[in-house]
Amino acid sequence: MAQQSCPYQCPVEAAFDFIGGKWKALIIWHIGKSSRRYSEIKQKLPKISPHILSRQLKMLEDNGLILRKQHEGIPPRVEYTLTAAGLGLLPILDLTCDWAIAHYPEHIPKGFFKQPPGS
Repeated sequence: MAQQSCPYQCPVEAAFDFIGGKWKALIIWHIGKSSRRYSEIKQKLPKISPHILSRQLKMLEDNGLILRKQHEGIPPRVEYTLTAAGLGLLPILDLTCDWAIAHYPEHIPKGFFKQPPGS
């Protein structure tokens, strides 16, 4: 049986393939431990276009990091929650936030108040 070739050279490369880019980690951070509707995520990330947000949510769902639940009704409602894999990223993102505050304070918005994920 032929051995399948792995496209990654190390686990960090694999991780960043799933959560890298400008928006994925921010989307995960803002969903946090809550369920969030599309409009709530969009409100937290005003610079992201609707098309890109939809595409990133779909990629995170396909990668098993978020769950999409559609509720019936008029208008239809969709909520996003983190999977166990997505929740496992929250402590890492929290540490990343602390790291940025400690090492690059000049890049942190004035009056920034670190809120726990999902607040």
